[in-house]
Amino acid sequence: MSQTASPRAGIVIVAALCTGYVASQFYRSANAVIAPELMAELSISHESMGAITGVFFLTFALMQVPTGVLLDRFGPRIVMPALLMLAVVGSVIFAMSESEASLAFARGLMGVGCAAGLMGSMVVFARWFPQDRFGTLAALIFSVGGIGNLLATTPLAASAEAIGWRGSFVGMAAITVGMAILLYAVTRDAPPGHPALGRRPETTQQVIAGLGQVLREKRLWYVSAMQFVGYPVLM
Repeated sequence: MSQTASPRAGIVIVAALCTGYVASQFYRSANAVIAPELMAELSISHESMGAITGVFFLTFALMQVPTGVLLDRFGPRIVMPALLMLAVVGSVIFAMSESEASLAFARGLMGVGCAAGLMGSMVVFARWFPQDRFGTLAALIFSVGGIGNLLATTPLAASAEAIGWRGSFVGMAAITVGMAILLYAVTRDAPPGHPALGRRPETTQQVIAGLGQVLREKRLWYVSAMQFVGYPVLM
């Protein structure tokens, strides 16, 4: 029979997962504050700036199904820090960029790197905590993640004014490395005895069949439609 996390261990695990999601929310929102500086320094049009910013969301969305497969096969302890390191690389490239193409590529890496932040956390919550706490923990990480959006406003503007937008992204890359190390240090894929530890990885055919089953779920499309029109307004 599988165990659940002790109260102290649970706090540490949740805190580590929340830091990763804070980073994800920061990266997705950061362009809003520094856009005027980017556009002026690199002679970027409004249209191009919008496209560069949107690359994050495109790669983030495209990575969701592959990320789910990776989480099932390798576990959140490996996948989440590994992907987060791609966000680190993206942040450094962004800081060094001198062209629109380089900025877009960097934003794409950030999107890939942040793809497991939420879903990986949900996997950990489902495996380590009682079922009746899942909703509370999901709401908690969503709420705490909002700190990342806040950090991408006035704090980022102050940092950009002090050390420049390039220095700010290098600094955030260094912080994200610490977050990735923390995730690897405190997160475990599942408690001893959990069925996930002895389960064989799904075959490609099983993954495709499972995806088809999800896509046939009508309620998914209702929620997706709401997100499609609502989330852009939020951002």
